[in-house]
This record gives sequence, C-alpha cells and structure tokens, in this order.
Amino acid sequence: MGYYMEQIGQDFTILAENKSKAFEALKRWEQEVTKELPALSCPPPLGEASTLEEAMDELNWEAETDDHGNIVGLWFKGGKLYEEDAWLGKISAMVQPRSKIKMQGEDGYIWCWYFDGKGCVTYDGTIVFPGMPK
Repeated sequence: MGYYMEQIGQDFTILAENKSKAFEALKRWEQEVTKELPALSCPPPLGEASTLEEAMDELNWEAETDDHGNIVGLWFKGGKLYEEDAWLGKISAMVQPRSKIKMQGEDGYIWCWYFDGKGCVTYDGTIVFPGMPK
C-alpha cells in the first residue's frame, strides 16, 4: 500500500548555517516517530545518517548543495509518500522563507509544500489552461 507521488517543481533552500539545526530537528522527529510506531525503528527512518544530506537521502530525497554548503534544491527520488508533512514541518524553521516543493500524486492530485518562515503549509493546486475554449 501507500501513495505514490512525483515531484513537478521546487525552489528550496536551507542555508549552510542552518543545516545542523535542521539535522537535529530530523533526529528529534525520528525519535518521536519510532517511539510512537516501534515497528519503524528497525531500521530507523534516518538509518546511520550523520549529516542532513545523508538523512534526506534515507528519506528518499536528494539534497543539492552549492559551493558554500547551502542546500539549494531538494529532489524526490521517487516512490511513496513517507511522513513528509511531519518531517518537513519539523525542519521548516530552518528552510528559507518562500521555498516550495511542488508534487503530484498517483491520482493526479497536485499540491505544494510552501515554507512561510514559520511552518510548512500545504496548498492544493490545479492545472489551468487560460484561453482554451470550454
């Protein structure tokens, strides 16, 4: 079971100075989720990750970094939805405001995770074809 999704766009940044805080927030999320659902603790969601980039990789996301160590892109490697609403919320304070990740589900549903500087807000999306006759 599960819900398949694919990424259709992104504009995502975590500054290098915020990466360790984001990694610690993910580790706290991992502790919470494995305490709540012990079956997820073997193996743990973040595996043996020792960096934010490795943790993202364990969650099936690839973090793109620039020459200064900033994360300047986040790319879904494919597959099923896995607690993204929860863990993206946990790192949202470290994500640059106005960052966004656009997704489409297996049933055509479109949404965007938008980081407003305080949290991660999910917005529903639609496809519009302006000017096309009805």
